[in-house]
Amino acid sequence: MNQSHAESILRDYYQELRDIVLDGFGEYAQDYAHVSYKHHARTRATTIHDHIFALAKERLSKHSAFHQIPTTIRNLFDVAGILVIQFKKLNRNLRTSNILTQLTLAFNNQREVHLPGIPPTLPRLALGYVPKRDWTEVDGVYLTYSVGRTLLWYIDITQAGEQTAAFPQNLPITPTPTDAHAAPERRKVRAKHPKRKPGGISATGV
Repeated sequence: MNQSHAESILRDYYQELRDIVLDGFGEYAQDYAHVSYKHHARTRATTIHDHIFALAKERLSKHSAFHQIPTTIRNLFDVAGILVIQFKKLNRNLRTSNILTQLTLAFNNQREVHLPGIPPTLPRLALGYVPKRDWTEVDGVYLTYSVGRTLLWYIDITQAGEQTAAFPQNLPITPTPTDAHAAPERRKVRAKHPKRKPGGISATGV
């Protein structure tokens, strides 16, 4: 799938998708502020994912284009029978992390994967967030398209409407000329919970 095709399908939903991610991130801080210092990074990412996906099920159900795929393997949405979205934490190279199984390898390499009710070759995008190193804020929210470990392109929806295909600084990857655009000045994005909770953890993150 090329970037322009994905943009034509998802552009109208950028703000809602961004808010789902940020609000799910913020809910973790609000609900677990008093114990999050005990959590391993993997526990944080898993719990935040659960909050994000719960919001996605609630908010995306009002859009006829989005359909939750009934599988116990991953939490996925089919978008208009054209592409699949998964929700992920991203590292600073905008890549996902998974326990590697044969199914995971096939899924990540965009190979044929049989899931209930959808064609087995639909392209799979990740809707992900990059947390700050201290997990207090979200540095960015991105839609990414990868084949295996190769990131082919991404859409920055951090500002929901000021998206760019230019890569953030310090990424050891170079975008292709067709995908490169000038990047606007970046702003940090906080999740929507400004109150500070006991234990010194901001409600904008973990």
